[in-house]
Order: sequence, then structure tokens, then C-alpha cells
Amino acid sequence: MRDERLEWLLNCAKRLTGNASTPVSMRPILSGFRIALEKRVDPKSRHGAAKVRRDRNGAYCVSLIRRTDHPVRLSARERFSLAHELGHILLDQRFEWHPAEGKEYYMCEEFCDIFAAHLLVPELVLNGLVISTCKQANETLTMIVSQCHVSREVAARRLVETYGGLGYFEGVQSTNADGATVIALDWGTSSIENLRLTRFMHLTADDQLGKLLLTSQKSADWLEPKQSFLPGIGIVGGSVLNRNYKVSIISLGPPAVLLKKRLSMVKE
Repeated sequence: MRDERLEWLLNCAKRLTGNASTPVSMRPILSGFRIALEKRVDPKSRHGAAKVRRDRNGAYCVSLIRRTDHPVRLSARERFSLAHELGHILLDQRFEWHPAEGKEYYMCEEFCDIFAAHLLVPELVLNGLVISTCKQANETLTMIVSQCHVSREVAARRLVETYGGLGYFEGVQSTNADGATVIALDWGTSSIENLRLTRFMHLTADDQLGKLLLTSQKSADWLEPKQSFLPGIGIVGGSVLNRNYKVSIISLGPPAVLLKKRLSMVKE
């Protein structure tokens, strides 16, 4: 059963984006909650970092930390950080929930990540998509990245949680501590049964998917290969450039197309 705090957050995201155009503008949303936005410069900061503070009168302010004060459009990372911090503020206002450590802390961070993804990639953008080939999977991902001004990881996670039989990951070929060649994933997500893709995992020549990728062409696009790395489970497509992998995977099912599987949506 879904946690009531996450369910409430996702309802908030749906209400905020019900009639919104994309890309969703964060500034009006923050203003609507009377949340101030300030920009601070720290040349040593992590790009796109943001922090929330609350003054003695209870007013919230989100500080967006940038490496330069040169005025530029908010990046995809900065937009996600603002949406993530808004999630923290809403949880604090509604549930007074702001854990600082332990299991609750990581749960809260995950909830705010999910909220941010739903806010920036609304359900309307995901409805009615046709993805029956790896090329379509990649093109759809690119379309959502452009239309919603989000990262490829955020777009991929929204696609995967909406559609069954779909997977994405990005990683780089490297050598592990034992001297073996691996593909180290920067991030990964999958709704294909029996295919787990997660951040920081390694694909090796000892597993079917890793073996297929490591023995494929190393510096060319291969958007629609014919291989199935496991019978009935997947066709792999993507690109490899300078040992960097951008990969999409679709499941094989009757009639060898992606089967759409809607997840249960949060009720209003």
C-alpha cells in the first residue's frame, strides 16, 4: 500500500499541472505558495544545488546555488532541485515531516524525487505514446527531455513507471577492482520483468546483457539490433560513443511489441 504522504504529494503534483503547459514553470508555482526564490553564487558548489530555509515568521525561501551570477535559463538540474525542495516544503507544511537521518531521511528524499518527476513530467505528456521499437523508445525519451526540459534520467523514470516492458540506462565502460571490463551505470530504470537496472550497478561479461553490450560495436550507433539478450525478454538499442553507453530496451511479447501497462493512478 502506498504511503499516505507520497500519495498526498502526487495528488499535489496532479493538481498543480492539471492544465499547465510544458515545460512547467517553477517560478509561478513557488510564488503561488509564497515561497521566495533567491540565487546565491558559490564557484565551488555542485551545479544545480538548492537549499530551503525558514525565517522566524515561518516563511520559506529556496536558495538556488550557482557557480556564476551570469543570468542564464534554469537548467534541467536546477528545475528538478526546485521541484524537489518544494516537495520538502509541502511535506513539512502538511505532516511536519523533515527527518534528518536514517531510514526516514532516505524515504523522504525518495518521495521528493518522485514528486519532482511527476510535477515536471505531467501525466498528460505520457498519455497515448506508441513505443514498439528501441528507436521509438529512444525518440520518445528525447522528445520528453526537450518538451519538459528535464534530464534523460527523469524522463526515463516517468516512462518506465507508466509503461510496462521498457528499460533505459546510461553508463560508461570501465575496469572494476578485479580488473574486469564492466559497464558502470550512471543510472538505470526498468519495468521489464526479471530485468533490474539501478544506479551504480555494473554490467559484466558474466551476464547476458553485459556480454551483448561489451561485444557490440564500440563506436557506432546500433539503434535496432536483432539480438535478444534473453529469449522473449528484450531487444537492445542505443549508441556507444567514447565508451559511453545510452541504451534503451523493449520487451518481446505477443505480437513482439511493447505492451502498455498503466500503473494505478492516485485518486483525486
